Amino acid sequence: MQTIEKEMHELTKVDIPLNEKINEIEILQIKHHLLMEVSESKYFKNTEIQKHLGLKNNIKESIEHQIVRIRLALKIIEQGIANEHIAVVQTAHISAIDSIKRLDQLYSDYKNYLAILPLKNKNLSIEQWNHAKQLDTQLDNEVEALLLKLEEVTKEVSIYTNKHLQQFVIINFILGLCALIIGSIMTQYIISSFRKTFSRIHDHLETIRGSLADSDVEDVPVQDEAKKDELRYLEKNLQTLSENLSQELINRKDAENKLLELATKDRLTGAYNRHRWEEQLTHELKIASRGGLLGVLVLDVDHFKKVNDSYGHDVGDKVLIKLAREITNELRETDLLYRLGGEEFAVLIRGQSKEQLLHCAEQLKAYISNINFPKIDHITLSIGITSYKPNDTENTFFKRADIALYEAKADGRNKVKFA
Repeated sequence: MQTIEKEMHELTKVDIPLNEKINEIEILQIKHHLLMEVSESKYFKNTEIQKHLGLKNNIKESIEHQIVRIRLALKIIEQGIANEHIAVVQTAHISAIDSIKRLDQLYSDYKNYLAILPLKNKNLSIEQWNHAKQLDTQLDNEVEALLLKLEEVTKEVSIYTNKHLQQFVIINFILGLCALIIGSIMTQYIISSFRKTFSRIHDHLETIRGSLADSDVEDVPVQDEAKKDELRYLEKNLQTLSENLSQELINRKDAENKLLELATKDRLTGAYNRHRWEEQLTHELKIASRGGLLGVLVLDVDHFKKVNDSYGHDVGDKVLIKLAREITNELRETDLLYRLGGEEFAVLIRGQSKEQLLHCAEQLKAYISNINFPKIDHITLSIGITSYKPNDTENTFFKRADIALYEAKADGRNKVKFA
């Protein structure tokens, strides 16, 4: 494989570029031959030869082009040897380098001879022309010999490359066969590992399902046909477990919501209870201390004890339930209703001035007094109001509203007082 790789490097880095230069040199040779013939024809047959500089300048330019290509070919071979790209027949390449250097010297001699020729063709003698032709022929023969040598070198490398490419095909076949055998073994091993893993997963799933057996979730049986296909069995098992877990989470969420409701709401009226009142009041006072408006209405049902004594506690409970519902319907969504105990309620109201709080309390009092309650026609409310003042605490804030409530009761009930 390493040998093939080196030969392919030689082919791409040396032989192909070298063949390109060989083709360029051959084309330049043909052009040079034509130029020599044209120059000879002009010198010996054309009476206007004095008007031309053809021999000296044109031939020198043609020689320059061939020298450039020859030196590029030399550079390609030298770099190939230096970079170890040439893996085959290095002796032939070294011989080609010697021939190129000898040819370069001949080009230089030819070029130097052209430099001493007269500038005008009319001053050129036949002896000078014949010597130039002799040098050109010698140079042409050397070029032909070099090109043949380079072609033989690249041809020999191509033969080696084709041979190794055939070997490479055989190696690929052997490697492919080995890969197929190893792949089959690995496939069997992986399938066996998957079966063991699936078995362990099934055991874990059965354990989890067993732990959910005491819950209310439904245990969906898996068909015997599915058990024969382990992947399908696993999918069914996971689907069943997912459904069971989902139902269990729903049940737990419902339980959490019920517990939260029991912890924060009054069981009879559905209004928030005193525990929630204390937590919310602390929170609302912190907001009000930063510049917000906060007010509270403390409500008490007038003569509610008479309702219980006259109609019984069942009627009294129904009155409280309807009262809480009607107050909630009359308030804004942001206003919070709390049952503090017995027939006493409180409403936290955000963002309202003193005048707005009074207006809200009067409206609520009038609204409740016009509603028919079970067994009794009407009830009335006494309402005490206050709004937040700087440095208020939970105690001072509520106490002012409670004092206002007692003032409303002392003034004959069914009144609204602000403190």
